Formats: sequence, C-alpha cells, structure tokens
Amino acid sequence: MLPRGFYHYLRAKRTYRLGKNDLLDLQAKRLRAAVRYSYNTVPYYHRLMKGGKLGPDAIRSPNDLGRMPDLDKPKILAAGAALRSLQTRPALSRKTSGTTGQRVEFFMDANFIDIGWGLGFRRNWMAGIPFLARGAQMVLADTDRWTYFGNRSNYPFKTIVGTVDSEMMLLRTVLVTRGVRSFRLAARELSRTKLDVLKGKASVLVAVGRAMEEEGLEFSVDRVAAGAEALFPAAKKEIESRYNAMVTANYGSAEVGAIGGECSAQTGIHVFTDYHLMEVLKGEEPASPGEEGEVVITTMLNRAMPLIRYRTGDYATLADEEKCECGSYLPRLKFVSGRKQDFLVRKGGTTLSPHFVVEFFDGLLGPINYQLAQQGDDRFILRSQVKVDGPALLAMHRFLEGAVGGAVAIEVEEWEGLKVGAKYRPFLAQAPASRSVAA
Repeated sequence: MLPRGFYHYLRAKRTYRLGKNDLLDLQAKRLRAAVRYSYNTVPYYHRLMKGGKLGPDAIRSPNDLGRMPDLDKPKILAAGAALRSLQTRPALSRKTSGTTGQRVEFFMDANFIDIGWGLGFRRNWMAGIPFLARGAQMVLADTDRWTYFGNRSNYPFKTIVGTVDSEMMLLRTVLVTRGVRSFRLAARELSRTKLDVLKGKASVLVAVGRAMEEEGLEFSVDRVAAGAEALFPAAKKEIESRYNAMVTANYGSAEVGAIGGECSAQTGIHVFTDYHLMEVLKGEEPASPGEEGEVVITTMLNRAMPLIRYRTGDYATLADEEKCECGSYLPRLKFVSGRKQDFLVRKGGTTLSPHFVVEFFDGLLGPINYQLAQQGDDRFILRSQVKVDGPALLAMHRFLEGAVGGAVAIEVEEWEGLKVGAKYRPFLAQAPASRSVAA
C-alpha cells in the first residue's frame, strides 16, 4: 500500500503543474474512460444512460457532463448495490457521518485507495510539509488510550500502534492524540514534544491552543493543516497566532477521500480535478468565480463505485481561474461555507450562506465560543460561553433581522463549550426543510 501510494504521489506531482490545455486533455481522457466503464459494468448507470439514450461514448469532455442526471444520497440509498461495479471488487467501504440524515455507505477499490495515499502525500508537499517531518494528528475522543506511531523511545505515552491518516504516514514521528479526555491534557502532552506539523479539526486546534494559554504553556510548529470542518477566517487567524504557524485548509469527504488542499501560496483550496472533476452549481447552472454554489463531484478513477455528478451537499465559493502563484492550473475554492442544511432560512424560503452568519458572530463573540440555532423563521437560540452584553445583543438583533427579513427573537443560553470528540457546527439551521438556496 505505501509503495503504491508513493508511486501515485510521484504521478500526482507531475499532473499538479500541467499546462491548462494538457490538464483539460487529461480530464477528458479520464472522464471518457470512467463513463464508458460505468456504462459497461455498473447496472445503475447502464440503465440510466440507456433510458436517456446516451451511449457509452456520449460524454466526451467535462462540458458534456450536464447531459447526465445528478446523483445524491437518496438516489444512492434507493439504488443500493446497483451502483457497485460488477467487475471490480471493493477493498474498502466508508460510511458518511450521518449529519445530513441516514448514513450512506461508499465503496473503493484497492487502486483508488492507493491513489488517495498519493494525493494525501501531494497535499503535504503542496503545503510545504516535507517527508520525515515530526507531526501530530489531533484526533480527540472520549476514550482512555493514546495511539502512537513512531520512535517509541522519545515519548512516555502508552504505545498502541493504530490507524493513522495516510498523509501522516511518511512523517518521522506521528503522535495521534486519540484518547484525551480534556483539551488541557492534550495541551500538556503536546507541549512536551518537539513537532514540525500539527493536523486536526479547526475547533480542536483552537480549543487546545486556548488550553495552552490557560496552562501557561509555550508551543509552536511550522505548519498546521486544518480539515474535517469548515475553516472560517477568524478561526484560521487565531490558529496562526496561537501556534505561530502557517495554516492551510484541507478539503475531503468520506465518499471521495482527498478532494483538495491549500498550497503554501494560500490563494485558495486547489481542487484535485486531475483525479475528481468538480462542478460548482448555483441552482442548475455553473457558478462564476466569486459566486457560491453546491460542490458536485465526479470520481474518475474509483472502479468499485463510480460517482458521476454526485451532489456532496457542501457549498463553496470559486476563486478566480488564473494560474496560482505555486504554478498550478488546478481550480481553487476561496472557501467552503458548510452544508446545505446549515443555511439560514429567510422569510419566503430563500437562504443565506452560513459563511456570512459565522463571519459576523465570530467577529462579535470569537470563534468556537458559541452555537447559534434557528428555530423556525424568526426564533434563534444562542448558546454562548462568553458574556453577551446589551450592545452585542442589539447588534445580533439588527444582523439577524436584516438577514431573515423581519423581526426575530433571540434566546441566550449558557454554553459549556466544545466537547472532546464533538464536531463543531457554529450555526444550526432547524427551520423547515423546504427552501431554495441563494447567496
């Protein structure tokens, strides 16, 4: 697995800096092969394309993808095993977290898993993280063990070798903080180590950084890679300050694996469209640079369960289409805003991106200090671990009334703060599901 992953890393490095036309040619070649394979070996796509009078060679380039119907989680659940190839045996299955409803299982073949390793290594290289660096992966959970991989003689931790994220496997020392019951314990343990790289959810990185300050500890690293949650500007700035590090954002999913990552030029998240085609759709039309839309992915190299025009439920904003300072033409996202169900619902049923909501409340209360929940169109519950005074409450009323389009009621509750093992969602939209998404 590791040698094959390194082979795919070397190939991925070459395609990273392909010229614009060469990248388009590679995408068209891989897309044609993926669609033809899906037509011939996947019952769901065979029936779908025959019913739409589309032959195995109907999709010739990314511009033709609009001829194919989209795919979402309900369709995947309804299709069941018909979405799996009759030819390629799966080597791995993953389930989604279930935050959007029912958990959905996805299957990957052995070669696609190796490709994922290669893309993980490339993502490190893009961010300026060298092989054989010293790294820690912050995976905090309410259990009673540490998982550790590396030179055991250097650290006094309970040494249980377990599964480590593929991107960390070629680092010299990997400390996985799986089993820390408090952020303060994580801070104390990390402060005893000398590390180059730190990886984890943005909320965990902020919480551990604050715990270090409370404990009077000093700790810094060269690079921090944040993933598994949306990385909003205020949280990124705080992480940079607390760890004295360059912070890059990673983007991925259980369904696809590594979708993209930020390079050291920090001009946006490069999407790995040399391996997974990406559409950003505003309604049913392609979004323009600077516009927000839903991320739709087509996997070109997963033979066990190909995904063609899969609606991820993530919303993101496209960056400009110019060549990046790093030399790559891979398209970039300015930021990933969050999930479809996290959008604030306005009167009339249209929605507002959580990016604008979180940006306002982060500026007012600080990142990771609150959770805002919408109950119906005009009622909000704010759970905060910092004091909300009169002027702050007035500012919230004005912002939310402007966002919703009418009077609102805000109920403030005390919040104990982020729990170990929890996924932080700053805004919880709990209004009725019938909605149309608008920026």
